[in-house]
Amino acid sequence: MKLQKLGGWTAIGLVCVSITSAALLSRIGPRIGPADFAAISIDPVKMAAAYAALPGVFNALLPFSILRGICALLIALALRERMQAGAPVLMRLSVIAASACAAMLSIVAIAAMLGHASFAGSVDMSAYRAFLVMLNGINATAINAFGWELLIIGWAALSTRALPRILSCFIFAAGVAHFIQFAFIHPSVMAARGVLAGISMIWLAVVLLRNPEPVTA
Repeated sequence: MKLQKLGGWTAIGLVCVSITSAALLSRIGPRIGPADFAAISIDPVKMAAAYAALPGVFNALLPFSILRGICALLIALALRERMQAGAPVLMRLSVIAASACAAMLSIVAIAAMLGHASFAGSVDMSAYRAFLVMLNGINATAINAFGWELLIIGWAALSTRALPRILSCFIFAAGVAHFIQFAFIHPSVMAARGVLAGISMIWLAVVLLRNPEPVTA
């Protein structure tokens, strides 16, 4: 029960961390191009100039990346406690996906902290471009892993009815949206993903904090 309450507070924390990260990214975005940060961050010249102008913003983003991964893992563990009796395999898979997400977000944060500073002022933009492509690939894989986590949790919740059905559908849809964004890279798709995930996490927090034990129907 305590773990599920922790999961509820963690879901709120994930929303706060995501909003703060989006606010920081909005300061970098105008310096590097379109709103889709991931798609254009392979431009090494723009990225180097942005880092030179806003090193504090870049460094502030890094702990939030690690926190997002920790939140994802804690949420999966809390929901495994709630649903493992009815869907043990699915919840085990959700924890695996969350663990992969947490590990890769930590790698992105640590590599970015060292890499951006190392390439600052460098004239070898080809090496910096390769570094950015690698960083983007790991970050995209982490987002994909989080999408799998949400999709599996939504699937398990629908099958066990351990969460309200509409909430389960929102979580499942948020997971699907994390995949769709790679096929349709557009600000509206990114926004839809964020809205679905945000609503799901806030609603999930309310359920876990008010009803730490599942109510089956």
